[in-house]
Parts: sequence; C-alpha cells; structure tokens
Amino acid sequence: MLSQKLTIVVALFLVPLGLLAYFALSSSGWDLWTGRATSSGTKALITVKDVPVRVDLATTPKLQQRGLSGREQLEPDEGMLFVWEEAAPRGIWMKDMRFPIDILWLDGAGRVLDIKRNAVPESYPEVFYPRTPATFVLELSANFTELHSVSIGDVVKLPQAVLPPAQR
Repeated sequence: MLSQKLTIVVALFLVPLGLLAYFALSSSGWDLWTGRATSSGTKALITVKDVPVRVDLATTPKLQQRGLSGREQLEPDEGMLFVWEEAAPRGIWMKDMRFPIDILWLDGAGRVLDIKRNAVPESYPEVFYPRTPATFVLELSANFTELHSVSIGDVVKLPQAVLPPAQR
C-alpha cells in the first residue's frame, strides 16, 4: 500500500517535471533527438549533386555573423545556407570554428559560382571571398565537394521560399 502511494506521488512529481524539462530544452535551441545544441535559425532541405543536405538557414545579420562558430561538429549531411536578397562579394571567415568546412558561393538560382575547399579554423582572421558576387553561401563538411564531385557551374536545389522573387 505504501509503495503504491509512493509510486503515485513520484509519478505525479516526475512526469510534470519531465515535461517541463522537455519543453524548456526544446525551445532553447537544444536538439533532444541528437543531444546537441542547434542554431536558432530555420532549417531546410536542399540537394547538392542529388545528395540531400539538411541546412540551417542564416537569414539575419546575427545568424550570418555567428554562422557555424562554436559548434562541435557538422555531420556529412548537414550544412548552413546563408541567404541574402541580392548578390554581393560575400566574405566568409573561420572565427571560433572547431572543424574545417567546404564553402560554396551560389548565385540567385543556386548555381555554384566559386568553391573554397577544406577551409580550416587556423586560417582565421583570413576572409575568403568569391570571384564573383553571390546571393547565397553554403557551408558543408570538409571534403563534401570532393567526395561528391561538386564543381563550379553545378546547381544546388534550394527551397522556393529562399529564392529571390525573380528566381521563383
């Protein structure tokens, strides 16, 4: 009898506490499925050379400045897509990065304009610029472009919502 009451009391206490912790963590930018911190930006699915890639969208100046800085790692099927309204010479640095990445500069239609392969954290404060102005910058795990034979002129399939109005 006492054990049943104790079980009920514990359940009534732990279940709400667990739910509270779940909602607090899920709204704080913590991915409960992977157990890793996430960015506060929106996520999307893109395709690079028929390879699906889950990306965080960096659409605000704050998210764009932070980028992937501070993350522990990037999975082979993950990336970050920086989104701007118009093309410009978009510089990318490796400030506070903990792992190397491949950087792709894309035009408004998702066409690869330039590539920096295997940009390493030790390169900071160097800033990498494309040869021509870009509307998007895509950061992928290092060696992605080599592994999947990504080259200048290839097209990355982007969600319609991020494309400039003229490209939709």
